[in-house]
Amino acid sequence: MSLKSNMAYHFNASLAAINLAKAACKRFGITFSIFTCKAAIHNAYMLERFICVFGINPDPQVTDKLFKELILFTAKTT
Repeated sequence: MSLKSNMAYHFNASLAAINLAKAACKRFGITFSIFTCKAAIHNAYMLERFICVFGINPDPQVTDKLFKELILFTAKTT
C-alpha cells in the first residue's frame, strides 16, 4: 500500500470515529465535544473497573436504570 492510500485510509477512519461519537451524543441528548466523549468513556471504564475489582454482582434492573445516569454524569454537568 502506498503512503498516500495509507493516509487516506487513516483520515477516513478518523472521520468515521468522529461521526460515530456525534451520533452517540445525539442519541443520549448531550452536546458533542471531545470532553463529553472522553468523560463518558472514562466513567464507563471506571464503573466497569469498580464492579470487577470489588466483585459486585449488580442487579440487572438497577443497572439498566442507573447505568446511563452514572456514565453521563460529568457530560451533563457541563
